[in-house]
Amino acid sequence: MSWNIKDYPDSMKNLDEVVREEAIGIANGLLDEGFEAGRAIPIAVARAKKTYGDDNPIRHVVPHSDGWAIKKEKTQRASGIFNTKKEALKKAQQMASEEHTRLIIHRQDGKIEKHQTFE
Repeated sequence: MSWNIKDYPDSMKNLDEVVREEAIGIANGLLDEGFEAGRAIPIAVARAKKTYGDDNPIRHVVPHSDGWAIKKEKTQRASGIFNTKKEALKKAQQMASEEHTRLIIHRQDGKIEKHQTFE
């Protein structure tokens, strides 16, 4: 049995999307190593939360009425506003690299384009 973004354990349903994706990947890896699901799930959730939880704020590059903004996850205020996505992305990558965190880049329509991890 392996899980995916549409079919995953109920215990992962309240996780943030990014944390859930990571937990699913970790859990699948643990299953491949021979762990039972009942053991793999809590380990995967704990590891994903440790990596991408509140102690390690995720940054987002998002469209803004004045161009593009960088925002920390779960905040309303932008860390910076830029004329172009390229400028915002460059600064966001620098910030995420210094913080050893994850960066989520959005498209103009607000949907997620890609993830980058800086460890």
